[in-house]
Amino acid sequence: MSEHSSQWYRDQTNQLIQSLSKNDQQYFEDLQLYLVTKKAFSRDELAIQKSLYTMAQDLVDASKDGISASNFFGKKPKKMADEMLTQMPKISLRERLELIGIVVGISWLYLFLSGGNGRDDQAMILNPWKYLGVAFIEGICLALILWIVNFYTVSTTHRSWKRFSAGILMALVFAGGAAAWIWLEEIPSQFGIKILYPWDVGLIVLITILGALYFWVKMPSEFRLIALVTVVMGIGVILQRLAYAGVVVYTKMGRVIFAVAVVMTIVILVVWNIYIVRKKESS
Repeated sequence: MSEHSSQWYRDQTNQLIQSLSKNDQQYFEDLQLYLVTKKAFSRDELAIQKSLYTMAQDLVDASKDGISASNFFGKKPKKMADEMLTQMPKISLRERLELIGIVVGISWLYLFLSGGNGRDDQAMILNPWKYLGVAFIEGICLALILWIVNFYTVSTTHRSWKRFSAGILMALVFAGGAAAWIWLEEIPSQFGIKILYPWDVGLIVLITILGALYFWVKMPSEFRLIALVTVVMGIGVILQRLAYAGVVVYTKMGRVIFAVAVVMTIVILVVWNIYIVRKKESS
């Protein structure tokens, strides 16, 4: 019999804890978040999700006898979680690099499709320093966010204050990341690689197709419509490039129509995710 995926265990765990009290749900969700993020790039996710599923089953059974989560797992769940993680199988270097590559690759995809390249009338300009800068900034921001999550979760005291503090710190991290992203825009385009028309359009089409296929085939169902966002962004970049090349006239009305298409795509994506969530809750 084939083994269930980590997503299956995650969904089953989330369904199980719905029967718990509010405090027990919060306790377990904090524990769940800590276990998943503490060693996000070094421990096997499937093994972690399996353990969480078993723990949720045990907690649900214990709750029927009136035992709370803090009494069942202890007042110091962080220590217990750290001990659990030391027993979890490590992922290989190749798997670790693949995870990092996915995170960085998605950022590069949307940098490419969001106008993050220099452009002139003759060519699209790929600036490798900008892409390296994005990877560096993203790595720092991700490390800080994971540290904040791990530091402020799995606590049985002052939860509201700690959540508020974590929210403030995350907002500062995002603000710093956005400021650094804006600074990257100032990198001179003469350091870039010029790709002439029509090769630039061909490259955009290829990357758009590959990106859309990745989201549709590889990602969980709730993320599949991001493929549609990828296609819409790709079309926008293609139209801009064709306008630069003088092949089409990208009028003000055309920009308005494209903006409306982007908004509609986002609305469809939100509605789709609401549908997926409700479908899982009812199953």
